[in-house]
Amino acid sequence: MMNLRRLPVWMALVLAVWVGLLPAQARAVSATGDASAEIIIPLEIVFQNPLDFGDFTATTGGTIVIPANPFDPESTTGDVTLLTSASAGPGDFGVVGEPDRDYNISGDSSTTIDLTPGGGFPMDVTNLNYRSTTKGIAGANPTTGLLDSGGNDVITVGGTLTVPPSPPSGPYTGTYNITINY
Repeated sequence: MMNLRRLPVWMALVLAVWVGLLPAQARAVSATGDASAEIIIPLEIVFQNPLDFGDFTATTGGTIVIPANPFDPESTTGDVTLLTSASAGPGDFGVVGEPDRDYNISGDSSTTIDLTPGGGFPMDVTNLNYRSTTKGIAGANPTTGLLDSGGNDVITVGGTLTVPPSPPSGPYTGTYNITINY
């Protein structure tokens, strides 16, 4: 006959052995994780100089190309003749933000400039392209810039002005948009 007093001890031993053999996922475990955040300097962009197609003459029309790289020469087609190429050059914007960080560049690909004042004789500006001076990408339309170790960069802007036949003389102006973000 079985001793009932020893049964609970015997059952407790079996239960203890059985629990010890259970797979690890059947037992609760815990761990501690880390959380972090970093606040960075917001980007700022400031217009510095206009995209300048210079002073020129044209009878039958043509184009003026101003590269975004200020070290590349401007060029013309058709009967367009630049009179003072020293005044022609890319536009530029100053950029300030978190040092050594990449940022995205986007902007208009074209715009129109008009006779000022009065308007009425638009000329198309196409192939607007942007260049991060810190990244120094030439001949391409980069979509990213790089802030230097001081948190600064300059974005230069080039484009192509299409000059129609016999444009009226006078100043022409227009605008374009550029956007940057991390």
